[in-house]
Amino acid sequence: MKTCYLCLVQKLAGHIERLLSENDLVILPGFGALVAQRSGCRREGAWLLPPSKQLSFNPSVRHDDGTLAASYMCTGACSYEQAGRMAADDLRAFTGLLDSGRSVKLDRIGIFRKEEGRIRFEPDRRGFPVPESYGLKPVCFSALDQDQPTAERPVEPAEQPAPVIDLAPRRRTAYSVIAVAATLLLLLLPTGLDRSSIRLETAGWTPRSLEVEPLDTLLQAEALPEDETEEEEPATPYHLIIGSFKTQRQAVKMMQTVPTGWQPYLIYADERYRIAIASFETESESGDYLERFTAAQPAYRDAWILTLNTEP
Repeated sequence: MKTCYLCLVQKLAGHIERLLSENDLVILPGFGALVAQRSGCRREGAWLLPPSKQLSFNPSVRHDDGTLAASYMCTGACSYEQAGRMAADDLRAFTGLLDSGRSVKLDRIGIFRKEEGRIRFEPDRRGFPVPESYGLKPVCFSALDQDQPTAERPVEPAEQPAPVIDLAPRRRTAYSVIAVAATLLLLLLPTGLDRSSIRLETAGWTPRSLEVEPLDTLLQAEALPEDETEEEEPATPYHLIIGSFKTQRQAVKMMQTVPTGWQPYLIYADERYRIAIASFETESESGDYLERFTAAQPAYRDAWILTLNTEP
């Protein structure tokens, strides 16, 4: 049972870390919320620490905003209801460890423990990393006077009031190297993308998966004259539309700004290029999905359903 609990909590820790990298508030339904506040470079003794997020815990924010379940749905390829049940099971395993008198350490987040029936949180002194600090390491400024002892790097307290379960990922170093390499590659390669038009979305909603034509194919089609491109009508009759343009170039440009994980595709109808992200077989199914989508994605509150091929 202990091994099972650790696996569930390890999975929960991965989702918390992913959400903290994109949001400044992560709510754990029925448990509390982690609040992040960005800070620049700061000095701690003789050490200069890179920019990070300073975390705090608010046990009074316990409502379910759907962000955690949406993260499970994105990585688990399941429905929203199933994702909600998975998140609730992992949270119960997490609180079960705390109720047993154990302390749980989440890497770069902090240590949770339960004392006198209340949840205590001790944030990691290094802070939670932000994208602009990837590759940066703490710098120590040695004292000029050789008689003075050399400053030591801040370390965690040697003694803990309860045994700590460390859930640090094993491949942190490899992930950091990959992230730095990807960042340098994006900076060096010309993309032709107007960066001023990019919108950063922080909500945790991901449309259901679709088998559609890759975006690279559409980018190649962008170079062709618009009258030479061939458009095929989709087989399903109802489609969730988030944008409509007169030219294919404008539509493809917007498709490059949608959140990671979405799979947009183009529909050409009534002399307009429509950007769709989901398709449905029935009108009721499309209406229910549209209502939940606009509630979770305020930036796309003008989304609508396009109806095609409804004639018998």
